[in-house]
Amino acid sequence: MKKLLSLLLALVMVFSLAACANTDTPAAEPDAPATTPSDTPSDPTATEVPPVEPTDDALTEITLPLTEEKKELSVWLIWTNDQVADPNTLETVQYIEELTNVHVNFITVSAADAAERFQIMTASNQLPDIILAPPSNQSVDDAIGDGWAIDMSDLVAKYMPNYRAYLAENEFARKSLSASDGVIKTAANISGNDSEIKGEMQWAGLVVRTDLIEKAGYTGPLETIEDYHQMLLTCKANLEGLDAPLYVGATGYGITGSFLSAYGVTNSIMEIDGKVAFGPVQEGYGQWLDEMRTWYSEGLIDPNFDTVGGLDIYMAPASVVGTNKTVCFTTLYNNVGTIMPMVMGNVSDPTAVITPVLNPVLNSGDQPMIINVGTGSTTYLGDGSWTGQVFISADCKEPELAAMWLDWLLTEEAMVASHYGKEGVHYEVDTTEGAPFKYVYKEGYQTEEERKTTLQYLGVGRYNWDAGAQTTAASMAALTAMYAAQGVVVDDSYQDVVDTKQMWNDQGYIRNMLNIVPNAEEMAAIATTKTDIDTRVSEYTVQYIKGQTDVPFTDFCAELEAMGLQSVIDTYQIALDRFNAK
Repeated sequence: MKKLLSLLLALVMVFSLAACANTDTPAAEPDAPATTPSDTPSDPTATEVPPVEPTDDALTEITLPLTEEKKELSVWLIWTNDQVADPNTLETVQYIEELTNVHVNFITVSAADAAERFQIMTASNQLPDIILAPPSNQSVDDAIGDGWAIDMSDLVAKYMPNYRAYLAENEFARKSLSASDGVIKTAANISGNDSEIKGEMQWAGLVVRTDLIEKAGYTGPLETIEDYHQMLLTCKANLEGLDAPLYVGATGYGITGSFLSAYGVTNSIMEIDGKVAFGPVQEGYGQWLDEMRTWYSEGLIDPNFDTVGGLDIYMAPASVVGTNKTVCFTTLYNNVGTIMPMVMGNVSDPTAVITPVLNPVLNSGDQPMIINVGTGSTTYLGDGSWTGQVFISADCKEPELAAMWLDWLLTEEAMVASHYGKEGVHYEVDTTEGAPFKYVYKEGYQTEEERKTTLQYLGVGRYNWDAGAQTTAASMAALTAMYAAQGVVVDDSYQDVVDTKQMWNDQGYIRNMLNIVPNAEEMAAIATTKTDIDTRVSEYTVQYIKGQTDVPFTDFCAELEAMGLQSVIDTYQIALDRFNAK
């Protein structure tokens, strides 16, 4: 049993971290793409970006092999797989080379070194053919204007039929991916599951320890802020050792803005009726601060919340969950129920039950809301099926080949090859009606750990965020059977995990402007001011909640204005107007 638990823990933790791996998240796991969150403009009069018109001699499909004679491309890749030094040793990469007849020379860098290495590389004028997820905030216009990326508009029109088809169906993606003039000048990665192209659903959210709440005797609803307040007070009064009833992130709100979202504001740059605003100076932010200050004074909030870091932001640790010190916290969608929390080491008691809940609201009947706070929320607002831009460099000797290679990688055929490998070797197809999974891994490739050295996705092309689902489903079934043999009946199912993700995803959204950002020149002018303001917001938020300052909220807002907040808002307004004018 110990061996089984160790194996399952390893594979589930890999899967869990992959769930976090989108941008504005921690360093991505090697099997997930680096991504760029997106925001939908609210201006209904905004112009539309038309679909890309193909040239008269445009390709209508990509046929394999891409080239009759073996050719090579070089690709910049942020790489974090400590078990595989060279991506070309992966069986998926070898199979893709076999299909395309294109060998890829990967230039791998660690996430920690990426920014410095990228600067050195672009300064040296020795660029790879393709650059994935450059570690910079440069816009498409900046990348092309600075000379390290080419304008791909002609390549898209002639050599990228799959990309054109995707863009034709998705006006939001066209607008988000286009340059300031509304022209598509880069390639992109996209995402989906086995059956369709779509954005990944919400993978983190608020949960409660149902077993502890019932033990405490709370029987009321969990809908409004006041409901949660009463629940926490009841638990605090009736449960011994409840040192952190509400476990929140370092800033006082969970990674989806739990509790703050009830007040209709965000923690940063946001949009209100087509105009840029700053969440922390809105009235709702002050109301939230007052509420959290009260809760903290009553011993309802983790007293060390401001020291939370690392993965503890995404999944409250066993030190508080497993020791019954907390009843409400944010976690990953596959850490609900009883089986998965036990596998992941969050709890050891088979009577513990972690239940997903919606973010609270101010008034009963209000729409629960979440916020893409930029600390790991990967929900895309609008259509999140695109996951980041891909550039062909100015030094690429065969841009046509690079464009066709990138375009083929957007197909279902390429997705299957990238994630599942070769049919009959790595997986079999299950066409049975009602089968839970279409592509079924064969023995030797069934766990995340086994696949890490053989079938790892590289982060380019079409990412399947659901490829590891069958591993988790099998893990849960095996553990349920194991516990049943010991007389412990746990009725968790993989459907519970899926339902959790869907439930969180069906909440409404209060958007931070994470992707509509100033260009490099504009950002440089306000960078220091914005950093200073963000630092002051974090400092004041923690101090006010903990009762370490009595500076009134109105004085705090005036202080931010004196620091130059309006210049930051004005600069972001220019960026929003530019986006809406595409």
